[in-house]
Amino acid sequence: MPKIRSLWLLCLLPLLHAPAIAAPLLLEGRVGDAPVLMELDWNAQNEVEGRYFYRKFRKDIVLAGQRNEASGELKLVEQAGREASRRQPALVLHPAGGNRFQGRWQDHGKTHKVTLAPARLPDGDRDSPYLHRLRVRSPYDFLRLADHQFNRGSHERFMGYGLQWWKDPWSGSSMFQLTDGWSEGDRKRINRLLMNRLWQSVGNYYECQLGGARSHGGEMTQKVTPRFINPAVLSLSVFSRYDCGGAHPDFADNPMTLDVASGRELDLEDILWLGRGKPVRYLRGGNGHTRDFDAFSRYRDKQFAPWVVDHFKSLYPKMMMPTAKDDECNYADPSVWQFVSWYLTPKGVYLGPSFPRVARACEYPDWSVVPYRLVNRHRGPARVRLP
Repeated sequence: MPKIRSLWLLCLLPLLHAPAIAAPLLLEGRVGDAPVLMELDWNAQNEVEGRYFYRKFRKDIVLAGQRNEASGELKLVEQAGREASRRQPALVLHPAGGNRFQGRWQDHGKTHKVTLAPARLPDGDRDSPYLHRLRVRSPYDFLRLADHQFNRGSHERFMGYGLQWWKDPWSGSSMFQLTDGWSEGDRKRINRLLMNRLWQSVGNYYECQLGGARSHGGEMTQKVTPRFINPAVLSLSVFSRYDCGGAHPDFADNPMTLDVASGRELDLEDILWLGRGKPVRYLRGGNGHTRDFDAFSRYRDKQFAPWVVDHFKSLYPKMMMPTAKDDECNYADPSVWQFVSWYLTPKGVYLGPSFPRVARACEYPDWSVVPYRLVNRHRGPARVRLP
């Protein structure tokens, strides 16, 4: 059965694997003349894991080593992944009181002095829920982004609305802001959510880099595409390609559709609902666990997916014809329409099927749109105006 894929969950990697006896130690200082930020943690066996980055480059370097319990000395080696073919740089750090350390960095005859002290955490003054959560969850990652500035890009018009693009120079992630077409209050509300999504994308990029640093290197690229805008709703897709240290590179579209009046991100069932009563939803509680997933899965399996196949056979008969036995792109299989990506378009609701890994090339066809004449017969509870 195709599974629900979430780029955030795929890229979200644990910062430190060893069971900690205290919160990770957050340090700032210098290696030679270069400013760095470092996070260190050790377990009951004094096995040390950590990471650091040069502020000039912001890319994580993974550390591993041992702590001498008697002296507190740390002997660390930079981890370059499974494919490293040379001896890696090493650090020796000696306690200097008050969670301060002094020592040296060595690499093939080169030596630099290291000085580290507890890092100071500034206030989270940016208007981003993601950054406020990050400040609590991972002060190290928060400090990496604390002085990030986005670059102003091009301005364009889409469906009668002005879009100002912004780009992060480090990750290449981008997002637009609305410059006209709604009330000032609506623009401020939606633009805040769009900018928050950009901050999330930047955070995902660095988490992907961290996963790659532990294996064979990490890469992530992203493309944001506005899909539909009217006075009531905004819909866009966020398509990413990434290789974060797993067995294979991957890709995914993680669209978002926003109710302009409330700022709430809409579920597909808010727009298209085939059941009775209130829609069955796939929700995540504050602890990250799903709620009502069994009911949601049954609805998608027994009602939604067969309905999609029946109507797509009528709308797109050539695409939905039974395939040869060795053809992996069987769009007539209801299971591929159970867990879909979706967004609004000028013509209808786009649905992206979900295939097993061996057939991932079949995903994101350009034709799989449910026309609004069908959607409007089965409208969900969201009172947003659609064509």
